[in-house]
Order: sequence, then structure tokens, then C-alpha cells
Amino acid sequence: MPRVVTLTTDFGTGSGYVAEMKGRLLHAHTPFALVDIAHDLPPQDIRAAAWLVGQACLAFPAGSLHIVVVDPGVGTSRRLVWARIADQEFLCPDNGVLSRLLSASPASAARVLMVVDAAAATFHGRDVLAPAAVALLDGVTPESLGPPAGPLAILPWPEPRETTAGLVGEVIHVDTFGTLITNLPADLWPRLVVAGRLRVGDHEITTLVRTYGDAPPGTLVALVGSQGFIEAAVVQGSAAGRLAAGVGTSVAMPAGRTACRRPNAGGYNLAMLSKETLDSYRRMTTGERLALTFEMIQENTPYLLAGRSDVVDRRFELLRRENDRRNERILTALAAMRTRSATAHD
Repeated sequence: MPRVVTLTTDFGTGSGYVAEMKGRLLHAHTPFALVDIAHDLPPQDIRAAAWLVGQACLAFPAGSLHIVVVDPGVGTSRRLVWARIADQEFLCPDNGVLSRLLSASPASAARVLMVVDAAAATFHGRDVLAPAAVALLDGVTPESLGPPAGPLAILPWPEPRETTAGLVGEVIHVDTFGTLITNLPADLWPRLVVAGRLRVGDHEITTLVRTYGDAPPGTLVALVGSQGFIEAAVVQGSAAGRLAAGVGTSVAMPAGRTACRRPNAGGYNLAMLSKETLDSYRRMTTGERLALTFEMIQENTPYLLAGRSDVVDRRFELLRRENDRRNERILTALAAMRTRSATAHD
């Protein structure tokens, strides 16, 4: 399979700038597969680029080379870099476009690119990044591109915070459907279920669902999205339009509730549990595991039982689903541990 090269820019889909970059890339002697991730990012919006790069690039085959050109500081002292993050490689300005990736996995190597005198001060994508990509495709080692880069730029990313009014966060991304993606991680979902509502700006969302189809069209819902964050959406509509909300709009959960947080967003950290605890959990019946879930949130029981019967039923159904998903994750991890242990003893 030829190596994959991707392009992500804010040049616009009908831009001649994109064509110029592609023309430079086609000077490579080595065959490669060229993929356009996006060229319609908001102009000069580094944060939007960082979100898209973090969302999309790790889905590509190992060794893919990603060129990112969202560069409002082009021609200034900001650096151009090559970086390896996880099993992917990147060529981009060192202005924070790799922030989301770097927050999850530090760069294992990075080099500063040299800007040749002939490069246009306003188009380093064409005159520096594309030629560097050609060189890498044709076998030049990253070490020959320039000196070690050291730490790379990371944009400050807003974190949820506890206040007297409750847990407060904000919208950090709006997708093309108008879904509002917050900075509240998925492991806060049990807390939201107990609270029963999410506040977005001046609006409250009380319908919590697993997926969009769980509610009728036009319903304002909250759910955990595919990026691992709590989202606000309108089924077959736009939450951004309905709520007049966007990046930076505040979101909040009520105060006075206990968070039932998992040790990490990807599931339980089994290294924190003893073998005896794991074995005991495995021997529990489904009912016993559900009882354990309720025990974890016992101080919120009066709230769980408050309100109309349909609202109470919905809270308990969401807790049951969360419990089932947690059971599946833990039992799958246990099976993997037993498999690795058996393999190690063979």
C-alpha cells in the first residue's frame, strides 16, 4: 500500500492555493495516496484546526504523513516543524494546531524545518512544507530536515471547574450539524444522569439519550458523542441555531451532586484494582452489579426518585445502560488479562 499523505488547510475548497500544494507534492518520485481532510476550516482559526486534526488524523494507517496549513503567523518567527505523534507524522506550523493530539500523546520526535531564502513569505505551505513532504516520501530521514524542535506549542484548552453554582464548562466545538460539543468528558455522564439536566447558556436540557434516534425529531438532547465529550444536540436539527450558542458558550451541571467518575475516560483502570476485587466483581450477578452502581450514588437517591414517573424511569434506564456498558468493559478487560496471562505461561 502506498504511503498516505493528507492535506488540511483553511484555503477554501475552490482555492488555487490547494492546487499549488498538490502540484508540488506530485514532484515526488515515490507513489503515494493523497487525501483531502478539509480545506474549509474557519480562516486562521488554529483552535478549530487543532480540533479537526485531533479528531481525524489518528484514524489513518500507521506512518501516514499529515500536512496542516492553518497559519496566521506565516512569514513571522513562528516555527515550521515535522513531528511524530503516536504512529503518525505531521508537517505544520508550530502554532498549536497539534494541541489536541499532544494533550493525549506527546511527540516522540520533532524537528524544526529550515525556510529557504526563495520561499514566499506568505506561502510556506507550498514552498516549505510540501517540499519537505516530497523529501520524506523519497527517502530523506526526518533528522536531515533540521535540528531537534524541543517542546511544541500547545494552546490552552478550557477545563471544567467546580463552582458554587455547580460544575461549569463551555462549548469547545460546533460541528456541521450544529451539535455543541462541550469540554465535559464522557466520564461525567453518570453525574449528569443523576443531575437530570444540562444547562447550556440560558437553556436547560432535560432529555438525556444514548443516541439521537432515542428521541423524536426536534427534541433538544444531551448525550455522549463519538469524541468522548458530552454534547448538546437537536434531533435532526441544530442546537447551535436553536440555542444561539457557539464556541465559548457556558455549560453547567447543578451543584450538590456527587460525581460517579471513572478513573479514566477510556474505561476503568484495572491496575488500580486487586486480583481479589476483580475476581469478586466477575462472580457478581447482573443484579448485584447494578446494586453496586446504586450504592455508589446513594446520597443522590432522593433526587433520583424526584419528579414525574416518566422522568424517574428515564434516569433509571440511563443508569442501567451505563451499568451494562461498564460491565462489558470490565469483563472484556478481564478476559484480555487472562488471555495475556495464559500466553505468558505458554
